[in-house]
Amino acid sequence: MHFKPRGILILAACAIFTVNCASKKENVVITDPDKIAIAVDPQLACIQQMSAFRCPVGSDPTLGADDGFNCAGELGASVKDEEGKIKGACGTKNNCKYTCAARSDYCKCGIQRATLAEITCMACPETPKSASTTINVDAGMNYSAVVGENSGTIVNNNNGTVVNNNSGTINNASYYPPSCPPCQRTVGGSCVQPEACQVGTKRNTDSCECDPIVCPQGERLKIETNQATCVPLPSVTLKSAVIKFQQTSNDKDWNTQVFAYLKCPNTVASLECCSSDKRGDYWPDPGVQTKMMTVSEGAIRKESIGACTLSVGSRASGNDKWEFIPSLHLEFSDNSTRDFTFGQMSLNSRGGNYAGGDHKL
Repeated sequence: MHFKPRGILILAACAIFTVNCASKKENVVITDPDKIAIAVDPQLACIQQMSAFRCPVGSDPTLGADDGFNCAGELGASVKDEEGKIKGACGTKNNCKYTCAARSDYCKCGIQRATLAEITCMACPETPKSASTTINVDAGMNYSAVVGENSGTIVNNNNGTVVNNNSGTINNASYYPPSCPPCQRTVGGSCVQPEACQVGTKRNTDSCECDPIVCPQGERLKIETNQATCVPLPSVTLKSAVIKFQQTSNDKDWNTQVFAYLKCPNTVASLECCSSDKRGDYWPDPGVQTKMMTVSEGAIRKESIGACTLSVGSRASGNDKWEFIPSLHLEFSDNSTRDFTFGQMSLNSRGGNYAGGDHKL
């Protein structure tokens, strides 16, 4: 067979890739760089197939397995080192021979058997046992022991089950023996108190967490040094009252006496004034006068103020018709405020008689 010098020919490829070159009359020329590399180095074809090699859990594929690598002349058999210890398994795929080599940390006590499907580890020696003891546990409960601790312990579950703790572990759930109060745990066979809750919190016996103390309605949390208690809320009472008169269509004569009372039903704030100063006590219209009322401090609680009544009146020296809109501004001991504005009043005092009216808050 003669070849033209136009490229690298794959005479060797007929043997490597089982290509039937004998039936072809024309020369076969490789121009693909990857195929050229494979023709020169057949091992490269196996490297490119590494991802297709399947190895069991705990091992990784490597190239180079053959009968001389202690595979006992049988692909799929265990791979052994010079000391005869199993290190993996031999395999083949698409004319490529490979080894499934076990990872060094997969079997701590050695490999018992290795195939292309599974690696079986040898059992490690048992942990030395301490003297056997018996612990009685309520039915349905679990007892947790650390590996190597209390080995050989027998737990009598009171429901007919006896667990022999040969490995040092019984289940894996925490269990507080019933001899300890709620939220306590055992350390070395003794009951240990949990850490103290911070001031202002208390232990929840269901969750064993420290929850904030919630006081009943009408009480507040009082913290003194290292103690927190619920105490009644201080009474919020009326602290001050200011009344405002906005004249509309009729003024007030300077010598007409003004009266204002906040009744709940007893009088808790009052005003009696404004009939002695010819200039200052004359209230023209339109105009606004603001006066501070005298308050009996602590006489009325804030929540009761809605039941009060404002009474406003006048007494003229002769005859005086006075028309205005009254409003009230109240301040309480907690610095909160409330404002009230009422409808227009028309007081007509004649012959020194009292004229007045009431407004519900």
